[in-house]
Amino acid sequence: MKQGGVVDSRRSRTRGYGAVVVVAAVVIALTGCQNWTQYMGNASLNGNAAGETTIGPGNVSSLHELWTMPMSSALNRTGVTAKDGLVYAASANGLSTFSLGSTNCAGTPVVCQPLWTAPAAPGASGAGMSQPLVGQGTVFQSSSGINSAGDLRAFDAKGIEGCSGAPTVCQPLWSAAVVSETGPNLDRGHLFVIDVHTQRLEAFDARGVVGCTGVPRVCQPEWTAPVGSASATPAVAHGKVYVTTRTGTQTMSVFDEAGTTNCSGNPTVCQPLFTAALPSAAGFTDSSVDVSGGVAYVDAT
Repeated sequence: MKQGGVVDSRRSRTRGYGAVVVVAAVVIALTGCQNWTQYMGNASLNGNAAGETTIGPGNVSSLHELWTMPMSSALNRTGVTAKDGLVYAASANGLSTFSLGSTNCAGTPVVCQPLWTAPAAPGASGAGMSQPLVGQGTVFQSSSGINSAGDLRAFDAKGIEGCSGAPTVCQPLWSAAVVSETGPNLDRGHLFVIDVHTQRLEAFDARGVVGCTGVPRVCQPEWTAPVGSASATPAVAHGKVYVTTRTGTQTMSVFDEAGTTNCSGNPTVCQPLFTAALPSAAGFTDSSVDVSGGVAYVDAT
């Protein structure tokens, strides 16, 4: 099942710039719904929810609203993310985390308030927040704003480490100077993101250890690659990173995920393992690559 079709309590999408995010579900076996931890559901960005067994053509007509969570009208049109009974959503001020209609929820109809929130980078705009990415006990989110403001931030997914106050507010476990509203991707302990300011593909240690220093902790890329892309989420599959590029002609470029093959220098800069030309008559594409069944797909219209 592709993201954006059926909406359930663990895999949902925002409704444009509305004032609330509506979370709906079939009133059967909610525990059977799978987690939806990132944009397009997995590192390959193919949107395949193969583990979803609860919602299908036979019961989609019975979907109805269970609860809502208030969000700013400045929220961009990104999806929400869900894992282990928690829902993570971009907000005008950064990140908001909710329970699945239980803790901090009340009223008829049921409205839920955040369990904890986290701030965005100074200067980042609410319309420039990426969909949260959850993995390794951490929530990752990038942002963009005016004058190249924005950054990549990592928070404790449980809202404990680096968190305090009532209501609870969390500070980043680490951050990096990255400007991206489309967000990072995670695979094998590494984050991959395209910085629209530097126009580079950048790889970071998701633990916030390698290349990271200071208090608060700030991280530098493990390796970079010039791609010239304005806006896309890198796809990761089979030990490779797939991106659309604008360096000269429009292409799909594929890089070694480990930052080893075709990579050199200090700091490390990588060149593509291979490229594929894309149609350019319609202009440059900002689409992410979808990798499925050993085939890479790109919307080049």
